[in-house]
Amino acid sequence: MLPEVKTYIFQPNCFTEANYNCTLIQERLINAVIFRLQDAIKRRMQGQNYIQLSLFGQNSHPFISIEIPLSEIAKPQQYKFVKISVTKLASIVVELKYRNEAKRENRIKLVGLFRVDIPEKGKRNSTILIEMDKMVARKLIEIDLNEQGKPINYTKFIYQVALVSKTMYTSRIYKLLCGWRKTGEFIMKLDDFRKLLGIENKYKFYRDIKRNVLLPAQKDLENIDAADCWFDCEANDFEVKEGNKVVKLFFRVITKEHKKDEEKRKDHVIYLLRTHYGFSERDILAVKNVFNYPNLSEVISKISYLHEYVCDTNIKHKKNYIKEALLNEFCA
Repeated sequence: MLPEVKTYIFQPNCFTEANYNCTLIQERLINAVIFRLQDAIKRRMQGQNYIQLSLFGQNSHPFISIEIPLSEIAKPQQYKFVKISVTKLASIVVELKYRNEAKRENRIKLVGLFRVDIPEKGKRNSTILIEMDKMVARKLIEIDLNEQGKPINYTKFIYQVALVSKTMYTSRIYKLLCGWRKTGEFIMKLDDFRKLLGIENKYKFYRDIKRNVLLPAQKDLENIDAADCWFDCEANDFEVKEGNKVVKLFFRVITKEHKKDEEKRKDHVIYLLRTHYGFSERDILAVKNVFNYPNLSEVISKISYLHEYVCDTNIKHKKNYIKEALLNEFCA
């Protein structure tokens, strides 16, 4: 997928971080709805009045209508699964808290997430008609603005990446990563991760989550050409433990820029080992696992420290000492 066809879209963080469980087709349908709300979302981000858009029609009508081609979310032969998925989505009840100024009271409105109109039989040119309560739509549109009127607390991601994801969890994890791109890393409690994906009762042990959720999503993202960020659940520091139990997950947001920087650091580590300690290709191969350490800057700092130490002491086999020190520090 060429860069020029990538479509960046926005959604509020409250939706990115919402706790829900859905199938792959349901997630695609939700993303397709968000995609079609972008004109309104961008107007909101610019401080403009999005209610004037034709999407919202007459103020007296409580719903907006969105038409989505079936081919955008599934193949025609998968139509029976689409029917099941949209039926379940339509049955989700959303609780909306709002202020009724006329009655001067806080109220709660309970509505279905969507109303759905679908053909009896799916064809290549079939469409799905989504009707959404305007109050629900506003929750998906109204990104927070700061005191200066600038948008905050939102997630920016590539629509095509979410669209072509092959596992039901890839899109959710991808959008979570996008929300932390600027920070570059974040730690999440394992229990919170379970709740986010709605898998509290599905996978009892962490090993099952890693095998069925994390690894497939990681592989999926790595194979999507348009993907602009990834994660590595096999990194040494990904699993944060208390005793032998994994309690937190340490996500490092990997980007193309990050990968380039890491390659430069790796080349610098090799340069230092060859220049100062006469490492051969065989020696480099012996410490290859050191290069899997997630922060090679720490490896470089350690080599600098060791260089000063071995120069000030009478260590006989300096190369072997450096090998052992690096392996003990970064591969233990």
